Amino acid sequence: MPIMDGREALHILRKKYQNTIKIIILSIHYSEEHIRKYMKAGADGYLSKDSDFMVLLEAIQSVYDKGYYFYDKVSPQLVSELVNKDTPFPTALAGEPLSEREIEVIKLLCLGMTSPQIAEKIKLSIRTIENHRHRISKKIGAHNTADIIVYAIKYGFHKIDY
Repeated sequence: MPIMDGREALHILRKKYQNTIKIIILSIHYSEEHIRKYMKAGADGYLSKDSDFMVLLEAIQSVYDKGYYFYDKVSPQLVSELVNKDTPFPTALAGEPLSEREIEVIKLLCLGMTSPQIAEKIKLSIRTIENHRHRISKKIGAHNTADIIVYAIKYGFHKIDY
């Protein structure tokens, strides 16, 4: 941006419009340091400029529905640090509570495990783990792994030790 940087623009927009608008930062810099800086300054989402169109649409929908967006590659620790505990977050649909196996998968995802690693650990097929992840996502309204991790932190399935 030739006149000012994104953080300065974000500050001006937040000052002028308060919380009546949603702001997603698109940046060439995609590090936890930059994400932290912009999210704490008032951004509602942060994407790399090389994100594809579908990721951009997902981010817009997530910010609209939940008030924030985190890409899958954002660490659970940073998500926990940045998520406002007062932000409404979808709970499991009535009549469809999370199963013990689904909770186990969520906990292992929070440890940074991939589907193949989870499958190996709990002696199930990768396909079965992917099915669990899909059902978890449908039940809690998650669009990606970061949403599942936010849910786990917010509802006490995972604690972050600082």
